[in-house]
Amino acid sequence: MYNQITFKERLMRYYRKHPVSFVLIALNTLTLIITFFYNLNYETNLFTMLLTFNGNTLYDLGGMYPIDLTENHQYYRLFTAMFLHGSFLHYLMNMYFLSIIGRTSESLLGKKKYILIYLLSGLGSSLLVWGMSFVYPATADIVTIGASGALFGLLGTLLLLTYKKPMLFSPRGIRSIRSLVLINIFFTFIISDISVFGHIGGLLTGVLLAYILFRDNNSMRPQTQQQRHNSHYGNYVIDADDVTDDDIYYTN
Repeated sequence: MYNQITFKERLMRYYRKHPVSFVLIALNTLTLIITFFYNLNYETNLFTMLLTFNGNTLYDLGGMYPIDLTENHQYYRLFTAMFLHGSFLHYLMNMYFLSIIGRTSESLLGKKKYILIYLLSGLGSSLLVWGMSFVYPATADIVTIGASGALFGLLGTLLLLTYKKPMLFSPRGIRSIRSLVLINIFFTFIISDISVFGHIGGLLTGVLLAYILFRDNNSMRPQTQQQRHNSHYGNYVIDADDVTDDDIYYTN
């Protein structure tokens, strides 16, 4: 007889297998809760809050705001912005994507490299947004938030690895990763309210970090026998069908 596992059991199983991804999702969830209650200072309509948080809330809680970096040296915004989200939908899409690509990245890259790439890609995303505000001054007073820069960094890392170490992936996995990158770049340039510089900054940072961290052929995390058994003869697979429309991000 088939025994259906509970949500708590499923959650604990995910934590045991992917602890770094679990902690990242938990941190983003905590900031979402804080954002929700802080937003009550500016907006009390719950329906409106489901659609979007007030821009003042996102600014107060540490959204990426180029003017304040340039004039007031509030460099913490480079980091805090990657844990904020503009709405519940924005949060759900990003966390769904993180739960999928994060578990693959954590297993393939190892915990230390995974968290390093995630955080540095988020910072690289914010840095490019800040840097481009000098080129396009109109963007200097726009609040930018979201985990998308860090997630694009993971995509960039996986993309480069499909070329440098294709033996780690199945042919289907390689096609999925490359097509996923192209799809997300496409949406980055055609959907409004998306930080183009934030996405590109994260992607390029991930590619650069992959090149630096995995120059040594022996630098990949070694697979156990059980991992090889669970990953299609030693190849990691990302099913693009699992992440078809979840990577549309919001920037206020």
